[in-house]
Formats: sequence, C-alpha cells, structure tokens
Amino acid sequence: NTGNFLFQFGIMQSIANPMIHFPLATDTRRFNDLADVLVIPAANLVNPDWDLADWAEIIERCDLPVFIAGLGAQGPRGASPRSLKLQPGTDRFLRLVAERARLIGVRGAWTADVLDVLGIHNVKITGCPSMTLNRARAGASIAAHIANLPSIKQPKIAYLVGLLDATFYEIEARLMAFAMHHNATAVVQTHNEFFRVVCGEDIPSNELQRMQSNISGLASSAHGLFDSGRCADYLLEKMHFYSD
Repeated sequence: NTGNFLFQFGIMQSIANPMIHFPLATDTRRFNDLADVLVIPAANLVNPDWDLADWAEIIERCDLPVFIAGLGAQGPRGASPRSLKLQPGTDRFLRLVAERARLIGVRGAWTADVLDVLGIHNVKITGCPSMTLNRARAGASIAAHIANLPSIKQPKIAYLVGLLDATFYEIEARLMAFAMHHNATAVVQTHNEFFRVVCGEDIPSNELQRMQSNISGLASSAHGLFDSGRCADYLLEKMHFYSD
C-alpha cells in the first residue's frame, strides 16, 4: 500500500534527530542503549481481524517510551465501539502503548471511543500524520479553498482510487464518474495489477482477472454513468501512483 509512505514520511520529516529504521522482525532490545524513544507512525491497526502480537513484542522488548500518532480503528459497517472484539495480541499492544506513551494520537472520535471502551483514556485526536506534509495548508485555508471551488470552471482534481471492495462499488463508481467528468488524474495506492499497468509490466493471469472483475463491478454499479470499456480506458490513460 503506497499510501503508507505518506503518513510515515509525515512523521519522519517532523523528527530532527537521527533515526533508526527497522522492520517488524527485529530484536529491538539492542535499541535500548541507542535510542531515546520508540516512534510508531500508525494507520488503521486496530482491526478485529488482525492480531498485533508482533507489535506488542517489539514494545515489550524495547524498554523505551513510545510516541505514536495516526492510530485508527476499523470495524464492520454499523459496528459500535463497544461491539468491536479485538484479538488478544492487539489488546496487549494497545495496553502497552497506553503504558509507555504520554498520549496516543488517534485518527478520529470513533477510534478514541474504541480505546475508551478498553479503559484507555490518554488519547488525543490528531488525525493522519500525512497532514503534516503541507504545513502551509491550515484548516481555515483548506475550507476557504473548498468554498471557492464552485467558481473554478476547470478545477484540477486528483481522484484517489479506493480499495475496490465490492461493498463500496457504488460509491466508488460515483467518485470515478465525477473524476472522469473533470478529466482527473487517478491515483492508486494498492493492488499490484494497477502498479504493473503504470510501470508497463506484464500482469499475471490472477491479477488480470481481479482487475477485470473490479472494472466490471464498478461499471455495473455506475447506473449508466460509464461502462466497462470507458472505465478501463480512463484508468489506463489517467492512472498514477504516489511515487510515479
């Protein structure tokens, strides 16, 4: 998921001191004498389908205070914070973070409510760390820019293509139709087959089948706004990814 580069870079550029980067499969005990704080650029990690036991082990072995921002929770549509049943490793991860961090930066109120149900209250809503990438754009200036959009005859739009889960085909089709109308650039952040198209690589048959299935699903949910051919042509012409 190339979108992860954005919030990770947002955190990285906010740190002036030297940094040590490491993958999950690392014995972090060796960092105890090398670092002052364990920094976790987070995304939607709090998911009932995921067990963050490996993450919990990193924090346990690394006897350092924790700084974390961007932590988000995900659940089934219509789920309440109280109904979210987390895996044991995820529960342990969250409680370790709560012990080691002065504050836990979360993406929104729903995540804060999920942690509140667990008895974790040292929480602050900070949004996604990617917002630090353009610090000249404060909330007020963004609001003013959005308010001015109706007066722009030919707005320049970048359409961020979603995860293309069948559950969201209809709303994704509406967004794509809007993007087509405005000749918008389509930015993809996941699905290997899209990256291969952008790079001009051959697409394995299983990935090609998945791409064709997604295009057909979007077209069938577009209610006549576009068909499969138009969808495919648009993506082939306008598709980019973040590091492209």
